[in-house]
Amino acid sequence: VNVDLANTYVRTQALVLPGPNEGEVGGTLGVVARDNAATTSGSAAILSNGTDLQLLLVEGGAPLELDSFNIDVDTAADALIQLDVIGDLLNVYVWRPGTAKPAEPIMTANDSTFTSGRAGLVHNENDDNTIGVFRCATASDAPLPDLVAGDYDYDRDVDGADFLLWQRDFGSTINLAAD
Repeated sequence: VNVDLANTYVRTQALVLPGPNEGEVGGTLGVVARDNAATTSGSAAILSNGTDLQLLLVEGGAPLELDSFNIDVDTAADALIQLDVIGDLLNVYVWRPGTAKPAEPIMTANDSTFTSGRAGLVHNENDDNTIGVFRCATASDAPLPDLVAGDYDYDRDVDGADFLLWQRDFGSTINLAAD
């Protein structure tokens, strides 16, 4: 997002597609808040292909882990990752499409290092040739609306268009929300 935000709410739905060669399966996805590209600094919520969720503070490109959590969600299938930075409070949420956003953050931390910056997305090839697929992304300086269960096209309602998308994706090995 090409605008500086103080309070930052950033969310993405994404997954990692494997590379064409055997063993090229791993990748890391995440969201960034209060980013300063010139100094490679900001806060990030990163989900690795294992099931490792990390909340990081990055200063000058050097990551400092504020918290980590082993979660039953990985990057091989669609995951929603959200980082809310309000004042000096950082909250991280992760969940699968078609399920409700957790009522409470999975991780929280306090940090006042950065007061504003840009929001963004992260993909890292842990294994060569993997591809990060970002299905949607949003950032705001106000709380993001909760997603509606069954809203597969993300227009905040459940209707025939959602049913058609669900029908087309049922059995997909990439978009698992329909299953």
